[in-house]
Amino acid sequence: MNRTLRKFCLSFVSLALIFFLSACSLFSNSEYIETSLREMDSGLRNPLMGFRLPFFGAENYQSDVTEEDYQSILKERPYGTLSREYLNWIELEYDGNSDFDFFLERSEEILNQIEKFNIKVTPRVILNWPGQNDVYSGVYWPTDMSAYDYESEQFQERLSLMVHKMAMAWDNDPRIAYIEMGIFGQWGEQHTPTPNAEMQAFAADLFNSEFLNKKVMVRYPYLDLYQNNENIGIYWDEWGSNTQYDSWDQINLVETVEFKDRWKTAVFGGETTFNQAFDPNLGGGRFMTFGFNAPFTADDAFTTGLPEVLKYIGLTHTNHVDMVMTPGYHSLSDKTRAGFDAAQNAMGYKMVISDVKYTRNIASERELEIELDITNQGASPFYYDWPVSFSLLDPKTKNPVYSDVFSGVSTMDFLPGEEWDTANAEFAIAPVTHTISETFTIPESLANGKYLLAVTMLDPAGMVPAARFANTSSIQGGYTGLGYVGIAKKVLFTNYRGSNDYMNDSTLRYYQNLGLFASATLGITPISEITDGVSSSAYVATNGENSLVIELEENAKVLSVETVWKNLPEYEIFTSEDGITWKPAGRVLTGRNETGRNIVNEEDVGFVKIVFDEGLTEDIRLYTINVYGE
Repeated sequence: MNRTLRKFCLSFVSLALIFFLSACSLFSNSEYIETSLREMDSGLRNPLMGFRLPFFGAENYQSDVTEEDYQSILKERPYGTLSREYLNWIELEYDGNSDFDFFLERSEEILNQIEKFNIKVTPRVILNWPGQNDVYSGVYWPTDMSAYDYESEQFQERLSLMVHKMAMAWDNDPRIAYIEMGIFGQWGEQHTPTPNAEMQAFAADLFNSEFLNKKVMVRYPYLDLYQNNENIGIYWDEWGSNTQYDSWDQINLVETVEFKDRWKTAVFGGETTFNQAFDPNLGGGRFMTFGFNAPFTADDAFTTGLPEVLKYIGLTHTNHVDMVMTPGYHSLSDKTRAGFDAAQNAMGYKMVISDVKYTRNIASERELEIELDITNQGASPFYYDWPVSFSLLDPKTKNPVYSDVFSGVSTMDFLPGEEWDTANAEFAIAPVTHTISETFTIPESLANGKYLLAVTMLDPAGMVPAARFANTSSIQGGYTGLGYVGIAKKVLFTNYRGSNDYMNDSTLRYYQNLGLFASATLGITPISEITDGVSSSAYVATNGENSLVIELEENAKVLSVETVWKNLPEYEIFTSEDGITWKPAGRVLTGRNETGRNIVNEEDVGFVKIVFDEGLTEDIRLYTINVYGE
């Protein structure tokens, strides 16, 4: 027998043996499939984290967003799901007569269509940009106020009004990621001048009372704005500057005993520029950024300087960074791009599924048990309450045919490691692995056959897949494949290995809050002043009423409804085209902090009705009504 034939025979026998052993395993009496997934070792484009877009440029998308539009953003900024936007106070409020509609008009200009790109904005309202060559010469105070007067009674009154408008517009808007407090000093960086202690306390209390949902960030950790407020984080200018970290800005306060756990409840981010770290007019290395005491480039930062980049991500539990001078992603060299990927991989949250266990064959009881081990291998938490969902996908099209949500599970549960060890470039305290499990009942209406079992994280703004797990078995649409499963059908091969290009998936998006300014009638009365720390956007129940109707400005496709309560009651959701004929929506899914969510997915909805099992009582309070759709 010649060598070629002998090798062929050996290969054939080996394959046959592997097939036989696999078949024996597959057709064993084991009730479950148990497998392990591979961790993704490169960066991942996920919402609310990572490298930030310098500006979004909403004015470029006056017509409907196209696939080409989405791909153009992904090409040069493939990780960009965040954008920081400056808003000039005078363009939000020209004078004391400017109403809320005036504010909204400018706000909507910067938020135009961003949900279609799966991008969210972090706004910063500013009063001064020195040297700016615009019609205001960089001075953005309302015309009926004295510029640079940060301490008068008039300023406090107008600041209260401005922050209230900001909260009304942004606190329940899914297009907003975080809030940079701004306001004070040059560029809203809260220096030149620094607000006095009284104003710091006033502003911190104001933002805390008005922003009940969005995370707020300030510029410096040594100010009262930060130190006395456990939910307020930091936006660090010149992120990665050794000089600012150790002395000038005292960013190293985040490592002290008093503040070392602040990252668990507050966001840390910032910006850096490569060409400003060296200023010969200031006697050399002005900021010593990434350890450099000389001019350096993006290539330097993500090659020689990469250990410093990773150090500051770990020390500060960095969620996002705006690399404003970074060239386009594909303009970087291969080595620099690898370092850029490594930084993205370390930043923000990174939810990794390690071990998986699920029902091998869904039998007549129609029960599917799923168990997942999830670890956050990133640097920061996921700061908002997003649910984890599973789907059964058509094995050919990869489209979902049935989905459900894990009860009582939130992305906020999964914290990263703690206490960064600079010498070993890792967290000294490893992250905890969380096991989530649940048994789901699959409806009889779903046909018997083979399905691909997948999981994802849902944006409540539509309850749609928007964040990926960091595993290699990715599927277009935001899913991570676990394996194949049968309904009344034995599946021969259960393993799934995806190969989708997760960075170029333009299907991921979320939806606007159509109920943000919709009119609500029956069963509620607006609260006219701040009560129990709740802003005037809340409602108190009218005794004895058992329903609440929300009328949208115009009929629309509604994906989901979200409500937040004090003393969450039992209720159901109905939708209607005309306010006369009503359809029941999906069951209420309970989230954190007495939040109820319903998956609706109905076209041509003009009205949404909440019906309570029993008449309302005065101790029930509805804080928020969000209707997500387009």
